[in-house]
Amino acid sequence: MVDAVILAGGLGTRLREAVPHLPKPLAPIRGVAFLDLLLEHIEQSGVVKKVVLAIGYKAEVVLEHFSKWSGRLELEFSFEETPLGTGGAVKKAIALTNTPRVFVMNGDSYLACPLGKMYECFHPPVTIAYTHVEDASRFGNIEFDVQGKVIAFHEKKANSLPGWINGGVYLFDRTVFDKNMPAVFSLEKDFFPGLIKEGMASFRVDGLFIDIGTPESYIKAQEILEPLILE
Repeated sequence: MVDAVILAGGLGTRLREAVPHLPKPLAPIRGVAFLDLLLEHIEQSGVVKKVVLAIGYKAEVVLEHFSKWSGRLELEFSFEETPLGTGGAVKKAIALTNTPRVFVMNGDSYLACPLGKMYECFHPPVTIAYTHVEDASRFGNIEFDVQGKVIAFHEKKANSLPGWINGGVYLFDRTVFDKNMPAVFSLEKDFFPGLIKEGMASFRVDGLFIDIGTPESYIKAQEILEPLILE
């Protein structure tokens, strides 16, 4: 079994006009909180025992939402009193986990990633899930070498072209967060460049991917994720 961290503390400024009273991960999808769909996916994998939710913005709303949690997963909460960046949030939350490897997931995107298989395919210090989308302009592209190691993350581009993107699911050897990093840092900008030099393995996912980072993608998610709710 393995523990997991979900990044659920962002400000969600672009989506706020659609869900002004909720933190982004609790945005409803056909009446079901987005974060509940993520947790259901994690629970169904059968490989995760505990999930630490890294929360900040509207943390009290998240706590209230899960006050009557009855799922099989053990939930714990890591609080950001001030924004720590994605890296700082993960480093703080990982201190509450207990397993040598830890999944880390974005709380505003859904990737139908087979977590058990990804766990079996793990290569230290980190393995990143990636997927293909028809329009990579909002995400930026990932570049690989012939062995499938990540060698670069390319910035977002204005032109709407297909490409391989970061799927927002990572499996870390927890010891990588023993590095001397500042309290506030970004996974993508400050941490990943060093890990690429150490060797960042990749795991291809061909399943469903959707994010709710913008009002447009949130509307699209209502349709794409509806079958998960009807199951």
